Amino acid sequence: FSPRHKEIATITNSFNAEIDSLSKIQFSMISFRKVWEHVRGTLTIKGIEFTSLTYNEGKMTIEVTGVAQQRENLTSLKKELEKLPLITEVVSPLSNFDKTTSISFLFTLKLNSKKLPYLAS
Repeated sequence: FSPRHKEIATITNSFNAEIDSLSKIQFSMISFRKVWEHVRGTLTIKGIEFTSLTYNEGKMTIEVTGVAQQRENLTSLKKELEKLPLITEVVSPLSNFDKTTSISFLFTLKLNSKKLPYLAS
């Protein structure tokens, strides 16, 4: 083979190795947008107003805060969140249920790493 052919082969191999590396990264990165789409349907319970949503990739959690008009609204939300396959646990401080109306709440959703959608999926 000519020197130019060898040069092109080297460049092509290097390029293919980079593409392979990027592909592996893409298959290991969680798509927060897809996680949010799964959770979003649950977050439409009447009597609930959400104030923040925080994703912690290191802890594999989502913190959801807001205000529930009634305790029943909050209980319904918690039950619906617990049904989601992406979530292994819904952590709720007891203070979430101290009041019966106008309840400020915080839920920490622990994500199920085996069920999470990845960017490449």
